[in-house]
Amino acid sequence: MKTEITTEEKVLFDRCAGIAIQGARDYLTTHGLTADNAKLAACLSSWMKIKFFEAMADAKAALDCGMTAVAMQTFSLTMRQAGIEAAREASNPGL
Repeated sequence: MKTEITTEEKVLFDRCAGIAIQGARDYLTTHGLTADNAKLAACLSSWMKIKFFEAMADAKAALDCGMTAVAMQTFSLTMRQAGIEAAREASNPGL
């Protein structure tokens, strides 16, 4: 079993996390909501796992067509959506 991550994997993870966190922050701010930090962190982790493979598949499809800029944008937007979903889940505005 692999126990160490490569530099490239760490950079990709950091980028994913940064995009998702910014998406969550923007969603909460825009809607005037708050969320418990621990709950938001758990939700972010969960939604990033859910959306990561979708983001990679979409980006690969764009790269296969020679559309590098589209690949980067679709990856970023999918990870941003992960952050938005996490914020929605963590904020519980209806409770």
